[in-house]
Amino acid sequence: MKSRFCLPNTVREPLLQAGRADCVFILDAIHGLDYDFGGVTTARELARILWACGVLVSPGLVRRALSDELFPSFLIPDRERGRPELFYRIPTVDFLVGVVAGGLVLSADELTLGDMKNIRSYRAGLHRTFLRRQKRCQYSREFLGRRLGVGDRATANYESGFADSIIVTPDYEHILLVGMSRDELSKVFDRVQVGRDIVEVVVDTGRYYGKFGAREGSIQTFPALFSIAWKLVQAGLMVKLKVRKCNVYEWSESF
Repeated sequence: MKSRFCLPNTVREPLLQAGRADCVFILDAIHGLDYDFGGVTTARELARILWACGVLVSPGLVRRALSDELFPSFLIPDRERGRPELFYRIPTVDFLVGVVAGGLVLSADELTLGDMKNIRSYRAGLHRTFLRRQKRCQYSREFLGRRLGVGDRATANYESGFADSIIVTPDYEHILLVGMSRDELSKVFDRVQVGRDIVEVVVDTGRYYGKFGAREGSIQTFPALFSIAWKLVQAGLMVKLKVRKCNVYEWSESF
């Protein structure tokens, strides 16, 4: 059977961002498999079919996914087992686009069966296909993580799986602090969010400044602390903040 996992991204991303990763993962698997479910399924049947098709997910994940409101449930008597069995109605792609995406379809990155091992590999596959489609782009880690419902650092871990195909180049800017008042400097630090975007304080000077150790014609760096930057500005030095901007991502080969 040929599988094509390409649920619209306008359906995937809102569900991932809403913490409904189990649900969208199973939806992608159901609609990507070359199998006719007839519009309804049970948790037991769905888990069996997914395993038979190579999507080796746990029964627990299947049950969590089917408990989402996108899968309406109803009971049907089971003559063999002597008790009703819970069935779930499978939403169509058109229904999902209308309810989740407001009728909007922009792109649908195609995943492989290898991407459907678990939720982590699923997100990693979405990250990989997004960057491959962009070819060359510049995005913050915050944006890339937010679109998949994960933290800033997760996408960097995903990239280790296709490191040979992507070139990630950090980009920086230098903000000149010379002549700033204490209030102006404080606003700069607040704006660029200390601890995440400020890399270091840079001094480019021909003057010497005591304990900070700047010497003739030297470029020296210091921790990204407001107190240090303010003392250097007060000393009349050529002080700059080195600030991290969005990384540049460039796809280097076919994956």
